[in-house]
Amino acid sequence: MFEKKNPAELEKQIEKANKTSEYIQTVMKLWFPDINNHSLWTDKDQFKKIVVKGCWPLHPLSTWILYKMSSVGKTLQQRSAFSFIANIFDAYGDVKWPTGKIILPVELCNEDMVNEFLLSEEYGQQGATAHAYESVIQKYQHELSREQNVLLKAVLLSSKIGFKIESREEYLEMLSLFSGVDMPIVKKEVSQLEAEFAVLEWNEVLNRFDIAGDSVPRKTFIAYLKREADKIDSGTKAEIFSQNYKKWSEKEMFNTDFGPDNDIPTKEWNYNISCASLSLLESQIDYVLHTWINSRGVDEAKGQIIYCYVGPESDIETVKDLAEKKLRSSMEKKKIDLEIGAPVAIILLHDTDGSLGQKVAENLVLANRLGEEEKKKYKNFISDRQNSLEQEMDNLFSQLERQRNIVFATRKDIKEGRIRGMLYDLFDIIYDQRIPFPFDGFSTARGNAAKDCQLFTKELFLGRLDKEWIVAQSQQQRNRAYQVFDESWGILGKDGSIRINPKNEMVMKIIGMLDSKLLPADSGSRGTEMSLGTIVRNLCAPPYGCNLASAGLLLALFIGKRRDEINIIMDEEPIGFDKWLQKALSRRFFELSVLDSSFLKRIDKKDLSQWESFLEEWEDKKQLQSKYEYLIKAENLRKRINIPQQLHYKYKHLQKQSEDAIKKLEDHENKINEALEKVDKGLARGDIGKILSGGAELIDLLEEMNGEKEVWDNKQFEEINGNIKEVKTSIKTNFEQWVSQLSVASEGEVEQLKHKTLKTALNLEKLGFPEKQELLDKRINQLTKDIRRIENINRIVFNIKNMVKSNTITDNTTFSTLNSWIEQTEKFEQTLKLAEQKVSILDTDTGDAARALEKFKQACQEQKSKYKERMRKIFDIQNLSDSSHIGFWREEIAA
Repeated sequence: MFEKKNPAELEKQIEKANKTSEYIQTVMKLWFPDINNHSLWTDKDQFKKIVVKGCWPLHPLSTWILYKMSSVGKTLQQRSAFSFIANIFDAYGDVKWPTGKIILPVELCNEDMVNEFLLSEEYGQQGATAHAYESVIQKYQHELSREQNVLLKAVLLSSKIGFKIESREEYLEMLSLFSGVDMPIVKKEVSQLEAEFAVLEWNEVLNRFDIAGDSVPRKTFIAYLKREADKIDSGTKAEIFSQNYKKWSEKEMFNTDFGPDNDIPTKEWNYNISCASLSLLESQIDYVLHTWINSRGVDEAKGQIIYCYVGPESDIETVKDLAEKKLRSSMEKKKIDLEIGAPVAIILLHDTDGSLGQKVAENLVLANRLGEEEKKKYKNFISDRQNSLEQEMDNLFSQLERQRNIVFATRKDIKEGRIRGMLYDLFDIIYDQRIPFPFDGFSTARGNAAKDCQLFTKELFLGRLDKEWIVAQSQQQRNRAYQVFDESWGILGKDGSIRINPKNEMVMKIIGMLDSKLLPADSGSRGTEMSLGTIVRNLCAPPYGCNLASAGLLLALFIGKRRDEINIIMDEEPIGFDKWLQKALSRRFFELSVLDSSFLKRIDKKDLSQWESFLEEWEDKKQLQSKYEYLIKAENLRKRINIPQQLHYKYKHLQKQSEDAIKKLEDHENKINEALEKVDKGLARGDIGKILSGGAELIDLLEEMNGEKEVWDNKQFEEINGNIKEVKTSIKTNFEQWVSQLSVASEGEVEQLKHKTLKTALNLEKLGFPEKQELLDKRINQLTKDIRRIENINRIVFNIKNMVKSNTITDNTTFSTLNSWIEQTEKFEQTLKLAEQKVSILDTDTGDAARALEKFKQACQEQKSKYKERMRKIFDIQNLSDSSHIGFWREEIAA
């Protein structure tokens, strides 16, 4: 604190200060969070009493800075802080202290303090801001204003004490308090330090300015840019303009009020912009004329502007003549009527002093020709210069445009005036018979309006659109329909139907023109055919200026009202309106590719009568063969006379019936041939089943024919009956021989034969041969009985062989067993003899079985005789001389 000898004067000084103590305390607490750790700085009364009054004439910020710098480990020692204060007081000496004067932070930052900062930085403390500051001052000390010097000191001081700032605006406010410079001036001077001298760089991360000591001045950058641009010659500058200016300037379209002024709110009544140089002018003219010829959409500009750069070395009148010649030549090549012309304008930008070319070259250097080193070196200026160049180029462009060096693609006079008015007039004279089209909502070609337009076009075309139909639509659709069809074109009659002659003069003129060109056929001519593609193209071209939407509606209006008088020919054949619409109006507007292959032709009344009579005759034909013959007649008639549109669907219906009849005839013929082929194969193989199958199929065909006798003629009945008769004769001749040859080898084959001949039996019944069916049944029954007997004998033979094989006779076989086996063999013998007597066709060899049975029986008898001899010997024992004889006979008796 400093001693105050005059308290009253102190109060007066404080009252005159710029900012109140409350404001200063508030912002210091925000910017320097450390303050909140010291009650002296946070308490309102203590702050005012001690910091504001006690430390006066030091600004509270100055006091805080000295405190922070004098703290342990900071830049200054306490002694040095007092010496700075003493230096300031000495500077004022005996001069009366100005009222409201206060020592601001930047006043502390004298040469001595900067040296202290430099020393501190050399010892590795607190960055390198002071060295950057020193470098800037040395470079620009004679160019910087006082305010700029003061603000640089404020930036230096703030970087040494630490702060917390939320935005650039807040930082500028802090600089204002540090320096005592008002905010508007702070903003202006800081901006110049950034843009012109590039000594300040805003740090987005830390929210602060950094001093750039190694920066280059703006004038150095500007000089470099000029040198690089000067290396580009005039011709190259023209090419640069041609290739880049439209993109740089974002000039895509020159809008006019011509559409809205003429009750056409669609987006096409504007001019598309392109740029060119003299060397590329001819190709650009060809391109824009081609674009104009093919621009028919509701959002495709009808007009074309070419801005052609003309360098200072060229004579503008000579260039005008050259441009006009190129334009006329291109129009003649494209067969554009010079008397009518096209909405194309060439605006020659005569850059007499080369200013625009220079700016264009500089912009190219900035955009494409700066190396990495230059980008880094001049990074502070590049973006700003690009922005200023865009404005400068735009201003120069406008100045050259206002010179009105214009060439129009028409021989008609355009009154000189403002560019916008001349372009408006160009539309006016080119499209002097334009058709109003107040159809709202065409902001895009595929929007809601386009969908409604497609619906209206279809209904008009089919003759269904009238007042009653309109009333049934949505509110928006009703409004659009009334706006165009009733209020503008006047095509709705008092009774609500479509008028043959619209009230609108221009619409009526187009309908009349189309009507007059579509001539009917007479005795010496087939009449005229009009290309629908040509009609739509002509409607979109001068003098009418329709778009695809309005041209489509006009075409639909013309055809729909005359649909009973007109044919549409597509790919050289008449086509129904519905079917044609599916192809031509598959999207929102008519497809020109479909229209180009479609033609209108007026129907002749004689032709109509002839076709009506022919179709009635055709319709009366019921027999398939007659339908086929009339289809051929129809094709021959169609080659001479086109089918009237109103009879197209009847023709197509009868054509379909005849084609179905042909298919049925072909199918019938194929079935007959297939049946006869089976008969032929059966005869060749001696297979009566095949013959019967073919005959049965012929019978089925005959039954089908009898079910619809009216479609078959006598010749067809005679043919199939003759075939059936031949089949029956073949069956009578070959059946008995075939039946006698039937044979089987097993019971399984019997079942297969039964299954196989089941269909044969049915076919015999179908063909009227019940006696043959009976004969077949008898043969199968006999075969069944025989095969069962054979199977029985086979089982007996098997059992005999099995018995002989499994029963072996040994000395151990008992007497009773031998008797049993002999008894069994006798039973087998009887069965075998009985079977042989009943089966006269026996094909099984039983001899082996009989012989084996006899042999087995004989062996059994022999074994029995052997046993009897042994028994006799037992009863006739003569000698038992020793124990061995006793053992032998004991075993014999036991056996």
